[in-house]
Amino acid sequence: MSILLLFAVILLAGGARAGYCPSASSLYPCICSEYSTGAYIWCDVSLLPGDGSQVFDIIAGIPRPTTIYEFRISYFGFEQIPGRAFAGLTIKRVYLTYGEKLTTIHADAFAGIGGLRSLLLQDTALSAIPCRIFPTIPGLEYLEITYSSLETLDDGCFMDASNLAVLVLSHNAIVYISPQALRGLKKLKTLELSNNVIEHIVPGTFKDIKLTRLQLNNNHLYTVSAGTYAGLKRLVTIHLQNNRISSVAVGAFEGAAVASTVDISYNNLVTIAAGTFRGLSRVRELFINFNEVSFIEPGAFYGLPRINYIGLWNNERLTSIDNDVFNVTELISTDGVSVNLNGCKLDCQCDIDWLNEAPFTTWNAYCATPPELSTMALKSLKCVNGVMVPI
Repeated sequence: MSILLLFAVILLAGGARAGYCPSASSLYPCICSEYSTGAYIWCDVSLLPGDGSQVFDIIAGIPRPTTIYEFRISYFGFEQIPGRAFAGLTIKRVYLTYGEKLTTIHADAFAGIGGLRSLLLQDTALSAIPCRIFPTIPGLEYLEITYSSLETLDDGCFMDASNLAVLVLSHNAIVYISPQALRGLKKLKTLELSNNVIEHIVPGTFKDIKLTRLQLNNNHLYTVSAGTYAGLKRLVTIHLQNNRISSVAVGAFEGAAVASTVDISYNNLVTIAAGTFRGLSRVRELFINFNEVSFIEPGAFYGLPRINYIGLWNNERLTSIDNDVFNVTELISTDGVSVNLNGCKLDCQCDIDWLNEAPFTTWNAYCATPPELSTMALKSLKCVNGVMVPI
């Protein structure tokens, strides 16, 4: 008896718990593991004949009530999920992946599930968000539809998804977001829209959402309009890298008052206009690497009193920087402040000698011209009688 008791204690200490899994014979080809939070069931539907829709008969045969932490269905060929497919079960997380023919999810597909909090749909043929499912799963907090074929976000889709905190729609084909598409998402904190083909964000699209994380990187954005970040007063990082952005309007970032990092690298910026970063008084890191910047207007970096780092890597057309682009007097501290010019082809004339005297550190600043100074470090030169010469 004592040996059996000891074995039970070891099982519980490892997180396992008996009583959640149905018999293995009734689940095949699904497998089930038991943990203190419930059963974990994974169905590899490729082991079933045809399109694998027989998996819904297996689900129907699971005794009710059964508490399941995650129900995962993978490698299936069926085109739709029928109504009330999981009704009567308590499932915290449903994960459907590698279903490249899935185009339709019945409005009642997840009706009758107790406690559903997370729904993940990956590698499907869905071209639109199944908005009609939300009234049946009001407690949903996490929705992920990735590596699929979503094209647009339409008005009012999420009006019945008011408890969503995380919405992940990356790796799709989204071109357009209706300005009212996100209406009703009062609790949304994270919105991931990276790796789509979005070309433009209508100003005000995010203004009524309390986002702390917004991913817009790896899209086809060509400009950032004034008001794009209006209302995003809790946003920590601005992710705009790997787009096609050639211009950023003055006032584009106003509203993102607590953002500490802006990444607009790998774009097509040619000019950084004065006031571009207006409203970003708490930004510490600014990444503008791998663009086509050739001119930075005086005042471009005004209004950044907490800035610690500005990355201008590999802007090969940037040959000079005017000393009026910064307002050194507004910096809370110049200790540790650095500007990285690696890969910029500087024209080492006396008009940039000010960088050697600036109260911040300039990294990787090398001359491209004039020819006699090519490849020399800027910090190894000084201006003497109107000419830069080695120290």
